[in-house]
Amino acid sequence: GITERVEQRYSIDPRRIFVMGFSAGGAMTTIMGATYPDRYAAIGIGSGCQYGSPGADTAQAGEWAYRAMAAHAREMPTLVFHGGRDAIMPVVNGDKLVQQWLTTADWADDGSSNGSVPTSPIRTRNEKLQTGRAYTVGEYVDGQGRELVQYWLVQDMAHGWSGGCECASYSDPSGPDETRAMYDFFTSHPMPQPQVSLGSRG
Repeated sequence: GITERVEQRYSIDPRRIFVMGFSAGGAMTTIMGATYPDRYAAIGIGSGCQYGSPGADTAQAGEWAYRAMAAHAREMPTLVFHGGRDAIMPVVNGDKLVQQWLTTADWADDGSSNGSVPTSPIRTRNEKLQTGRAYTVGEYVDGQGRELVQYWLVQDMAHGWSGGCECASYSDPSGPDETRAMYDFFTSHPMPQPQVSLGSRG
């Protein structure tokens, strides 16, 4: 309802509507991505958890998210950001979140879980800021080689929004810019154009 109100009030490209959140908002973002894949083109999850239950097996959680998509099931481009020293939402949640969305994509591309989407990153970049803070970016693709998931892991960051203002709680200004990373990811992932069947000519 909030999304629809914003669309009605402003000039919004319906193919470029995204949702992102941190911590509990990250968990909600996962839910929004699974239940409204026809509304949101891509999602960004900071320090969140997988769909359904953090403790569930990733294969099960991935199928749950696919079932929640129902008739709108599709591969959901996802950026995951997590701190390696997060004691509130331990880093295993970030790892599981990545695998959940890869599993969901595996189901969504052809209606079955058959290993059609790779579960390992196509590449992993090891980066370091001038401040000395190190982080990695894992890049995952779908079965067609298209970018599907990015996993940003800031090894020595606790529970916080990376690159945020020091004036806010749960914000880590010394990390890479999480907001910029999500914005850049979103601009590369508009909603796919609907497939139009031309049918046969008589």
